[in-house]
Amino acid sequence: MNILLKNCSIVFFFLSLGISLKGQVFLFADTVSTNISGIDYDFLPVQSEVAFNFLFYSTKKEKQKFELLTLRDTSIISRIQIENPGLEGGGAWLKSAVMSDEQLLLLHVDGFLIVYKKDKKENFVLKETLNIGKQIGRDFNTISLLDSENVLLTSSYNYSTEKKLYDNYALCIYDLQRKEVVRQIEMDLGKGMLLSHFSTTIIIESKKNKIAVAHPTLPFIYIYNDKLIPIDTLSVQFQDTLSVDSVINAVFPDSFLELNRLYPKEIIQTIEDKKINQMERVEKVFWLTEDILGYIVRQPFSKARMFVFYSLSEKKELYKKIDPYIYSGTPMCTNFVSSKRILINNNKTIYYDYVYENDESDFYYQFFLYNSPLFNDAE
Repeated sequence: MNILLKNCSIVFFFLSLGISLKGQVFLFADTVSTNISGIDYDFLPVQSEVAFNFLFYSTKKEKQKFELLTLRDTSIISRIQIENPGLEGGGAWLKSAVMSDEQLLLLHVDGFLIVYKKDKKENFVLKETLNIGKQIGRDFNTISLLDSENVLLTSSYNYSTEKKLYDNYALCIYDLQRKEVVRQIEMDLGKGMLLSHFSTTIIIESKKNKIAVAHPTLPFIYIYNDKLIPIDTLSVQFQDTLSVDSVINAVFPDSFLELNRLYPKEIIQTIEDKKINQMERVEKVFWLTEDILGYIVRQPFSKARMFVFYSLSEKKELYKKIDPYIYSGTPMCTNFVSSKRILINNNKTIYYDYVYENDESDFYYQFFLYNSPLFNDAE
């Protein structure tokens, strides 16, 4: 198998040279600079239907107030402070965030859901902290807003479990008014769950009443409605004959997983050594609109990605292109490779980088906006 992998690496090295003349999929549009220190603050991207929002939290002062930064196009609209509930671990333990016009929700690593409500002065005020982890009895790592009353909690990370050698993917709808779970499903999608240890993997995302779940190793994307009922399945076109599904099952027999159940570093190291994380697979899903799903296919043993935009209503691909992911003098759209969450707003996407001081004693966040080719007639 190692010889086969090396041969494939050579083939796709020359393939990557062949596609390197093609332009990037998302086109660089503009830059927005801030005075927020990258030394003092980290952030979470906030899923929102309006503008781009980022929740900043102090990495030095655990109980310091959070800051919500809102950007639209080429300007910063607002930067407001929000009360820090003071949970153990501070902001650094926050995993996911979502907001609407009336509320802001933060998911804490220990299973707490922090709920803020907007007051008459347009400020988000801390309303309550719900221990949904204890109530539901499982871990979740992402939160999305379905409507004003219901949130979607998803688990796409391989948490340690006593019952199985690898975890299930899980979807849960939680009613904020009734403070209870109204629907929940779990999916055993195989040992590809082990690939969730890599930050490039974001294979569950929602947009209002539609939820996309990509299979971690096979060429399928499952679409669910807001009642967690499957309504569609997309078949993704893979080019490589070497299946990541077969390789990961061969490399990780049950005996290996049993031995390393409590040692995820061994699993991660093995995936890297065998280059399984570099094989062809659906790496991320994201929604451009309620009808148009975007997904990224990792090109095997290459930094290149295949971007596909698919219309659910028309049941066809609207756009397909390989992005060679080569630095060419302008900031790369690296959010599709290493981001915590992909944000799409007003037909644009966004990523961040840093601007350093002259003496490099500090550096500040800078955001880069990119236009979507689907709405800008890019070739």
